[in-house]
Amino acid sequence: MDKIKQIITKSFLYILALAFIFAFAGKVKLAMVSGHSMDPTLNDGDFLIVYAKEPTDQDIVILTTEGKESKAEYIVKRYYEEKSDETGYWVEGDNKNNSLDSRKLGTFNKDNLFGVAIFDISQFKFLK
Repeated sequence: MDKIKQIITKSFLYILALAFIFAFAGKVKLAMVSGHSMDPTLNDGDFLIVYAKEPTDQDIVILTTEGKESKAEYIVKRYYEEKSDETGYWVEGDNKNNSLDSRKLGTFNKDNLFGVAIFDISQFKFLK
Protein backbone atom coordinates (compact mmCIF):
# COMPACT_ATOMS: atom_id res chain seq x y z
CA MET A 1 0.00 0.00 0.00
CA ASP A 2 2.87 2.40 0.78
CA LYS A 3 4.36 1.68 -2.65
CA ILE A 4 1.08 2.64 -4.35
CA LYS A 5 0.92 5.86 -2.32
CA GLN A 6 4.47 6.65 -3.36
CA ILE A 7 3.72 6.09 -7.05
CA ILE A 8 0.57 8.25 -6.87
CA THR A 9 2.45 11.03 -5.06
CA LYS A 10 5.29 11.01 -7.60
CA SER A 11 2.83 10.99 -10.51
CA PHE A 12 0.96 13.92 -9.01
CA LEU A 13 4.21 15.88 -8.60
CA TYR A 14 5.23 15.26 -12.20
CA ILE A 15 1.79 16.33 -13.46
CA LEU A 16 1.95 19.43 -11.27
CA ALA A 17 5.41 20.24 -12.63
CA LEU A 18 4.20 19.85 -16.21
CA ALA A 19 1.23 22.12 -15.55
CA PHE A 20 3.61 24.71 -14.08
CA ILE A 21 5.84 24.47 -17.14
CA PHE A 22 2.98 24.90 -19.60
CA ALA A 23 1.73 27.90 -17.60
CA PHE A 24 5.04 29.68 -18.16
CA ALA A 25 5.80 28.36 -21.67
CA GLY A 26 8.97 29.78 -23.08
CA LYS A 27 10.31 31.01 -19.74
CA VAL A 28 10.23 27.71 -17.86
CA LYS A 29 11.95 24.54 -19.03
CA LEU A 30 12.90 21.12 -17.73
CA ALA A 31 16.47 19.85 -17.36
CA MET A 32 17.97 16.65 -16.04
CA VAL A 33 21.17 16.42 -14.02
CA SER A 34 23.72 14.13 -15.64
CA GLY A 35 26.79 13.26 -13.60
CA HIS A 36 28.07 14.00 -10.13
CA SER A 37 29.59 17.49 -10.37
CA MET A 38 26.83 18.95 -8.17
CA ASP A 39 26.92 16.26 -5.44
CA PRO A 40 25.68 16.42 -2.73
CA THR A 41 23.23 19.23 -3.65
CA LEU A 42 21.88 17.54 -6.78
CA ASN A 43 21.93 13.88 -7.74
CA ASP A 44 22.57 12.25 -11.08
CA GLY A 45 19.16 11.90 -12.75
CA ASP A 46 17.39 14.68 -10.81
CA PHE A 47 14.82 16.64 -12.82
CA LEU A 48 14.95 20.43 -12.48
CA ILE A 49 12.57 23.24 -13.30
CA VAL A 50 14.62 25.95 -14.98
CA TYR A 51 13.57 29.59 -15.36
CA ALA A 52 15.04 31.80 -18.11
CA LYS A 53 16.46 34.72 -16.10
CA GLU A 54 19.74 36.31 -15.05
CA PRO A 55 21.37 34.50 -12.12
CA THR A 56 22.09 35.99 -8.72
CA ASP A 57 24.93 34.91 -6.45
CA GLN A 58 24.89 31.20 -5.53
CA ASP A 59 22.12 30.29 -8.02
CA ILE A 60 22.34 26.91 -9.71
CA VAL A 61 22.52 27.52 -13.45
CA ILE A 62 22.36 25.45 -16.60
CA LEU A 63 24.77 26.47 -19.36
CA THR A 64 25.99 25.14 -22.67
CA THR A 65 29.68 24.53 -23.25
CA GLU A 66 29.32 25.70 -26.87
CA GLY A 67 32.47 27.58 -27.83
CA LYS A 68 34.35 26.09 -24.85
CA GLU A 69 34.59 22.42 -25.77
CA SER A 70 34.72 20.66 -29.12
CA LYS A 71 31.53 18.79 -28.20
CA ALA A 72 28.90 21.20 -26.83
CA GLU A 73 26.80 19.90 -23.94
CA TYR A 74 24.67 21.30 -21.14
CA ILE A 75 26.17 21.53 -17.67
CA VAL A 76 24.70 22.29 -14.25
CA LYS A 77 26.85 24.47 -11.95
CA ARG A 78 26.68 27.08 -9.18
CA TYR A 79 27.09 30.76 -10.19
CA TYR A 80 29.56 32.92 -8.24
CA GLU A 81 28.86 36.62 -8.67
CA GLU A 82 32.03 37.80 -6.89
CA LYS A 83 34.24 35.82 -9.32
CA SER A 84 32.29 36.86 -12.44
CA ASP A 85 33.08 39.93 -14.52
CA GLU A 86 31.69 41.93 -17.46
CA THR A 87 32.88 39.27 -19.88
CA GLY A 88 30.96 36.38 -18.37
CA TYR A 89 29.71 34.11 -15.61
CA TRP A 90 32.01 32.22 -13.24
CA VAL A 91 30.55 28.81 -12.35
CA GLU A 92 31.76 25.82 -10.35
CA GLY A 93 30.35 22.44 -9.43
CA ASP A 94 29.62 21.78 -5.74
CA ASN A 95 31.71 18.60 -6.04
CA LYS A 96 35.02 20.41 -6.65
CA ASN A 97 36.99 17.20 -7.29
CA ASN A 98 34.66 16.04 -10.07
CA SER A 99 33.61 19.11 -12.04
CA LEU A 100 34.44 20.62 -15.42
CA ASP A 101 33.78 24.30 -14.81
CA SER A 102 35.20 27.86 -14.92
CA ARG A 103 38.37 26.75 -13.14
CA LYS A 104 39.31 25.00 -16.39
CA LEU A 105 37.08 26.63 -19.03
CA GLY A 106 37.07 30.26 -17.83
CA THR A 107 33.97 32.43 -17.70
CA PHE A 108 30.85 31.66 -19.74
CA ASN A 109 29.20 34.25 -22.00
CA LYS A 110 25.60 35.28 -21.43
CA ASP A 111 24.74 33.45 -24.66
CA ASN A 112 25.78 30.20 -22.93
CA LEU A 113 23.12 30.60 -20.21
CA PHE A 114 20.13 28.26 -20.52
CA GLY A 115 18.55 29.41 -17.25
CA VAL A 116 18.46 29.24 -13.45
CA ALA A 117 17.32 26.06 -11.69
CA ILE A 118 14.54 26.99 -9.29
CA PHE A 119 13.10 23.65 -8.21
CA ASP A 120 14.34 20.05 -7.96
CA ILE A 121 11.33 17.89 -8.85
CA SER A 122 13.03 14.64 -7.87
CA GLN A 123 13.88 15.84 -4.35
CA PHE A 124 10.80 18.11 -4.15
CA LYS A 125 12.76 21.16 -2.98
CA PHE A 126 13.35 24.75 -4.02
CA LEU A 127 16.91 25.62 -4.97
CA LYS A 128 19.21 28.53 -4.24
